[in-house]
Amino acid sequence: MKYFSDKMYTNINLFHGLRVNQQISISSQQIEGDPNSFIFFTSNAGSGTIGGIELESKIKFNQNTAINISGSFLDSWVDKFTYTIDNDERESGGSRKAAMAPELSGSMNLHHRNAWGFESILKISYKSNYYYSDSHNNKSNAYMVTDISVAKEVGKNFILTFWGTNILDERYSTRGFYFGLLPPDYLDQLFESYADPRQIGISITNKF
Repeated sequence: MKYFSDKMYTNINLFHGLRVNQQISISSQQIEGDPNSFIFFTSNAGSGTIGGIELESKIKFNQNTAINISGSFLDSWVDKFTYTIDNDERESGGSRKAAMAPELSGSMNLHHRNAWGFESILKISYKSNYYYSDSHNNKSNAYMVTDISVAKEVGKNFILTFWGTNILDERYSTRGFYFGLLPPDYLDQLFESYADPRQIGISITNKF
């Protein structure tokens, strides 16, 4: 469903899907006590479902100021499945939500251009927690990230931009791996991969 006016654009999308022989990403430590045997491979999970609602909206307050808002609710499910690891040993997974599929996500993008030609953008994005992988039950934490930028045309051909990403220096992980690494027991534990910390910079781009 879409709605248009002089100052507003809105798009709402409802969806529901049935998945058969869906592919999933599996990680497994093939040999207990040997971290070098940790591998990734793709397997078929049998069946599942996915559905939800997505919203996108742009509101123009005046000629120089506008806001873009997006949000989504995602309901996913993976049926129970089994997969083979070393020596024909079988593991099981599923009977839960899909991996890398946050239930709630959204963003807000505020854009303003002032009388001196400076264009400022404030972006805030959010994701709720989600399973890291289809092969273990560890989850991320929910997080919110804020980015800003201020741009100005320089001469006729260039744009000078001052920008900052993750300006609140939020520490959040995007991936998680569960396997045994540390001697002497090599017990399975969670290792997380974190997103970039705060970054600030200046860039010059050619308009053409």
